[in-house]
Amino acid sequence: MLAATQGLAGDPLTPDELLRMATMDGAGALDRGDIGALAVGRRADLTAVVPPLESEGPPAAGFLHPLGRVVAVAVDGEARIWDGRLLGADAEAITTAAADARRRLC
Repeated sequence: MLAATQGLAGDPLTPDELLRMATMDGAGALDRGDIGALAVGRRADLTAVVPPLESEGPPAAGFLHPLGRVVAVAVDGEARIWDGRLLGADAEAITTAAADARRRLC
């Protein structure tokens, strides 16, 4: 866990650095120029997070806060979660399939 929260010099990573690593740097590692940032010509894969009231610091800190609540997700411009509700998929079937997979793995 230490490596995930500290830079090469051992200094703590800032929320902005962590968010960049999860978006732009991740896209670069995958050699994917169509993801990783909001820009013309890139896929509109978005996540909207409501930070907890006690969240402080830059906006990225609220986005990364462990108590943040995901309220909307769009994949390639299509809403998949809106107002915290799953759209266009059978949540019960997904939950059952995940439980089956977990049982097979354990």
